[in-house]
Amino acid sequence: MSDRTQTGRGRRGERGDIDFKAHIREVARQLLGEPNKALSKRDQLRFGRHGSLAVNVGGPERGTFYDHEAKQGGGVLDLIRRETGLVNGAAIEWLRQHVDGGIPAPTHADGPAPRLKPSAAPIRTDKPAPKLGKPVAEWVYRQADGRPVMRVLRFHPGGDPANKTYRQERANGAGGWTPGVSGIDFVPYRLPDMAHAAGLVFVTEGEKAADLLVAAAIGPATCNPMGAGKWQDSLTPWFEGRDVVILPDNDKPGAAHAELVASALHGVAARIRIVHLPGLPEKGDAEQWLDAGGDGEELLRLVDATPDWRPPLGIWDRIRAIAPHSPSLQRLVDGDFSKLAGQRREQRDQALGSALKRAGFNFDEMREALIGWALGAGAERLADGREDYFEQIWDRAGRLVPDHIPLPNEEPLPLRRDTRPPLEFPLTCLPATMRDAVEAIQWRTQAPVAMCAQSVIAAASLAVQQHVNVVLPMGSTKPVSLFCISTAMSGERKSAVDELAVAPVRQWEAELAEEYRSEKLTYALGMEAYGAAKEAALKDKANRGDRDRLETALEQLGDPPQPPMLPIILADNLTVEGIERYFADKGRPSIGMFTAEGGKIIGGHMMSDENRMKAGATLNLLWDGATLNRFRSGDGAHRMPGKRLCVHIMVQPGVIEQLMTDRTLSDLGTLARFLVVVPPTTAGSRLWRETPVEVELALQAYSRTMLSVLRRPAAHGEAENELTPRGLHLDPEARAAWIRFHDEVEVKLKPGAEYDAIRPFGSKLAEHAARLAAVLAVFEDADAIGISAAMMEAGATLARHYAQEALRLVENGQSNQDLTAAEVLLAWLQDKHVQRFTLKTVYREGPTFLRDRDSAAKVVAVLEKHGWARRLPSGAEVDGKPSREAWEVYQGPRQGVLKGTRGV
Repeated sequence: MSDRTQTGRGRRGERGDIDFKAHIREVARQLLGEPNKALSKRDQLRFGRHGSLAVNVGGPERGTFYDHEAKQGGGVLDLIRRETGLVNGAAIEWLRQHVDGGIPAPTHADGPAPRLKPSAAPIRTDKPAPKLGKPVAEWVYRQADGRPVMRVLRFHPGGDPANKTYRQERANGAGGWTPGVSGIDFVPYRLPDMAHAAGLVFVTEGEKAADLLVAAAIGPATCNPMGAGKWQDSLTPWFEGRDVVILPDNDKPGAAHAELVASALHGVAARIRIVHLPGLPEKGDAEQWLDAGGDGEELLRLVDATPDWRPPLGIWDRIRAIAPHSPSLQRLVDGDFSKLAGQRREQRDQALGSALKRAGFNFDEMREALIGWALGAGAERLADGREDYFEQIWDRAGRLVPDHIPLPNEEPLPLRRDTRPPLEFPLTCLPATMRDAVEAIQWRTQAPVAMCAQSVIAAASLAVQQHVNVVLPMGSTKPVSLFCISTAMSGERKSAVDELAVAPVRQWEAELAEEYRSEKLTYALGMEAYGAAKEAALKDKANRGDRDRLETALEQLGDPPQPPMLPIILADNLTVEGIERYFADKGRPSIGMFTAEGGKIIGGHMMSDENRMKAGATLNLLWDGATLNRFRSGDGAHRMPGKRLCVHIMVQPGVIEQLMTDRTLSDLGTLARFLVVVPPTTAGSRLWRETPVEVELALQAYSRTMLSVLRRPAAHGEAENELTPRGLHLDPEARAAWIRFHDEVEVKLKPGAEYDAIRPFGSKLAEHAARLAAVLAVFEDADAIGISAAMMEAGATLARHYAQEALRLVENGQSNQDLTAAEVLLAWLQDKHVQRFTLKTVYREGPTFLRDRDSAAKVVAVLEKHGWARRLPSGAEVDGKPSREAWEVYQGPRQGVLKGTRGV
């Protein structure tokens, strides 16, 4: 197919031909709408969400199209025929009516009629095009009053669901439809819903995702017709004053489309946020996110954690920002052309293009700058259709040699919005001995008070859980086992705190181990004697042949001796199988999982992908006090009632992120059973101080109290490793206090109320309060026969504190793993005083969880988006070597990393 260069539309060639190729761009826009800007190039426009329809507007294939899904293509008239059904003269007449300026009508006044030059060949197909068949889906766009404007139809040509193609039709005003959408004013999808609803408006990339969001009662949702890159100006006014949330597909076109929509709505919408849904596969969208279990509650949390979108700097704003660091560029910006060989505007354009190329700008950015430069000729050349003018400037700019341009320190966006500060841990509600122990541990370690208190409360729960259950006002009986998590950065002295809090338990373990050695010897001797007596009974000649006599002799021996219970109370890295085997094999019925290195549990075998659901279900059963049942082919079936487990895991923020955002554990309700504290750091204030004698006395009193509770015989059933704890009731005033707290929480759980964002945890808050009250009561008085009102109020106070911590976790956006990873990386860069870095710097030398290029790129992109890392021109030097991709760290004030953990 020949390519005839023509600068005007509809001009005649020397032979009177009409060059249809010159009209391909406008024909495509008329029939297909706006192209996908993210995938289009100078010589080729791409249409469709994934750019499957290519229209060549330049280069050797100019004037042709090809549909990669339908496997068909052709020229201008073929495209008209495909989209409208018009052929031959009717297609040409359509072209005359719809192309700007038209094409010459046939005339014989000054010679023969112009010879039309259609495509060199009919529609080209690599295989026979399957029939469209009937549409399998229809989406109708309506005015705010419900009148139809257009519709989008989806087809599966040949009946193949994997082969999708779309058609658009406009309403003809008579109840029917006309192919194509030229000449209409586009409206947002589901406009009637959007126009009559207040609050958030969600913008998706496609109609189906919008429908699903509405069906899930998440809120009004909309999109623009024809997918990514097709936003029309007529859509924008409908979003005036609205709070817009854009949900992009998880691919480059989706990200580019989100930026396009945000740019179009900037200055019109009251607020704009782009929320990237977590866990999406490549090209995934809101539909896949909802199918995976996403819901409105989680989406609103993501929205709250997302900063407002701000427009990127315009091309000339960017040029002026870096011009002071490039003398040649600064002279051109100032209009100083004294260094140029000539003064023509074309020479100015060439100088500017070369300077921009050296500074790292790409072709499209250079073209945009030249068109907007009043001192050059770019706008004029564009009006003449001279796209080759910009290509020539780019080509002549020569080899790219980046200037050294330190980027300006514009104020970056915070990685998280400011949230409520952490509350002081309510130590005053603890019994005196417990409170004194917390203060003593804090004095000794200078660790955060909340972490010290969490460790002591968890240790007390371990001591008490074997003795009592708490009886709730509705009559249900619950264990007093607590599951606790303390979050702190490395260096917060987690291990030192944990060692002091569980020191009495370690001492009791040592005592049990000494008893075990003696009991094990007694057991071994007893088994030997039992075996000898049994063997003698079997060999006794008097018993031979007389079954009744033999049975009587064996009965007289009695049951064999039972092995002593194992002396292990504390474990730092349990598995589900390990817990079950320990309880089944004469392990003690009350144990604790305490560790200052929570990563061993969360990142270990127990919480691996294949074991996480089983682990969550087992933890739930133990927290609830249910009977464990174990069935194994090797050792048969075991029924294990009366078991108790207390948990205290100390973790770093990056590790807790894996736990608190886990979908499986959240759906199982496991996370709602944990009490979490995220205290502020004490680093920088831990100056040396002598330890007064009062600290040692307080720790000794704590140890005596703990040991007195631990050493008390625990009530058990027929087997000594099956606990039967006594029920601890609330006295009448305590019962009334619990009911008041229960109702207080329930009111706060309603939609939009204070605890709405933590509803799963809030639904168990009253039970948490009762468990805490029981632990405090028995720690203070091991013989307590009930829970007093004062202890119940103390338990409620602690529960309120844990609720506020849970709210801070939500508000700090710790459901977003990428933000947390970005905070940790930024802290590392700032602590190491890194000024410039590459991806290799990050995954070779940076935080341990970033150990490959993809994960490093993802986190660096978050820093770049928020302005904490700025991309340098290609070729910029890092550590004395040029790098294709490099970034510069923002050198202004530090980011407060992990509010509630550092610098709060």
